[in-house]
Amino acid sequence: MASEEAQVVVTEEQQPEQAEAIQGREQVRARPKRGKSKARTPPMDPVEQKLIALEQSLSPQEAIVGELSEQIDNIVQENEKITQAAKGMITELGRALQEELQALIGRMTEV
Repeated sequence: MASEEAQVVVTEEQQPEQAEAIQGREQVRARPKRGKSKARTPPMDPVEQKLIALEQSLSPQEAIVGELSEQIDNIVQENEKITQAAKGMITELGRALQEELQALIGRMTEV
């Protein structure tokens, strides 16, 4: 502390304005912190009260909408997988049917 005080004294002699600022900061640091005072808010008009109530009531709805959106995304992904599997099965059945028809045509031409 003594060195800081000496430094402040030297600084005061060189540049008084900066020294005062440094001392001011040191004094501010030494003060204990005060609790925050609660500022009173001015009374709200009915429209503003209704808007706040609406925002508060929408908050849970936003969470529900988020969950529903996620469920829809999951369903879309499942449907894409099902669609791909169904297309594969249809293609396979089409090939099998085509082979059977060609075999049947081959037998008919032999007769």
